Amino acid sequence: MKFSLITPSRSRPNEYKQLIESVLSTTENINNVEMLVIIDKDDSNLKEYQDMIKLVKDISCKLYAVDRKNHISKYYNELAFKSKGKYIWAINDDCLIKTPSWDILAWMKLESEYIASNGILYGETNDSTRNYNGNGFFSCFPILSRKAIDRMGYFFNDKYITWGGDKFLKYLYSDAGAGIVDLLNVFVDHKHIMDDDTYKELIGKLGDNANIQPQFNYDDEVNKLREAICC
Repeated sequence: MKFSLITPSRSRPNEYKQLIESVLSTTENINNVEMLVIIDKDDSNLKEYQDMIKLVKDISCKLYAVDRKNHISKYYNELAFKSKGKYIWAINDDCLIKTPSWDILAWMKLESEYIASNGILYGETNDSTRNYNGNGFFSCFPILSRKAIDRMGYFFNDKYITWGGDKFLKYLYSDAGAGIVDLLNVFVDHKHIMDDDTYKELIGKLGDNANIQPQFNYDDEVNKLREAICC
């Protein structure tokens, strides 16, 4: 298996169905792609998800219903370790993949960097994220190599606040000198993306909650990733 697409969802079976349809319509070799979705056991739309997944025949698509977790990263991480792909793509249920043959394009670029980075790779897809804070581009929906996840023990670090976990990931892999793979030709339509004014308004409402210090030592995480690259 080349790619695993992992998605937490809640009460949006129709949105997830549209994501499946976009994958089916844009993937060159569907046998090299699997989809995994995770929801809470108490989701009022549980049966709709179950019925929908049963009808999916053209791609491997698995549903996991679990007890409610206190951090969205834990949902991503559970799916990452249940998946089989060499590369794992964290993607929302309210996304549509727009690039034809994205799997071929992404595979060629990722594989071209694999050996040089000792298999520790961060791929940034293009979801039209703006340069909100002057810190450069980051991808809300990154692709990580399985080796990177196995060595770090997570896709997203659940000791970091939920808000900004995608940006933390970019900083971590950049600071550690990991392979940063430009996948900006793989375009994702994030249907509910905020415009600049909405984003600034939300940050204002969050106040101090937008700047909560993570409950771990960042330098330790960087050094851990550097060791994985070197060894």
